[in-house]
Amino acid sequence: MKAIDKNTEFYLNVNGKEVGPLSFEKLVDNGLMPGTLVWWQGQ
Repeated sequence: MKAIDKNTEFYLNVNGKEVGPLSFEKLVDNGLMPGTLVWWQGQ
């Protein structure tokens, strides 16, 4: 598995809608909870 660098942009599925791109620091502010689907480019 490739390491994730600090410039990686993440996407979330929140209530059936795609949210992102987001920095790692912004994930929780935008709905990250246990069980939230998260992905990033190239995953």
